[in-house]
Amino acid sequence: MVTGAIGPVGRQVVAAVAAGGAGVRAVTRHPATAPVVGGVENVSALDSASPIGAGYRRLEDRAADRLLRR
Repeated sequence: MVTGAIGPVGRQVVAAVAAGGAGVRAVTRHPATAPVVGGVENVSALDSASPIGAGYRRLEDRAADRLLRR
């Protein structure tokens, strides 16, 4: 699983892992616009019904809480 999969670093990580033959779950906020690469499953980080999306939302909430406490 790679988060930030369509960002400058994440895109390279996804390509390298997929080239090595491993399956990749690419987590992104916009899976419809993510590049299609063989062996890569694009997953939405914003779908709160999925375990990945729910975890992403919890991380965002914690980060927001920390910023508001400053």
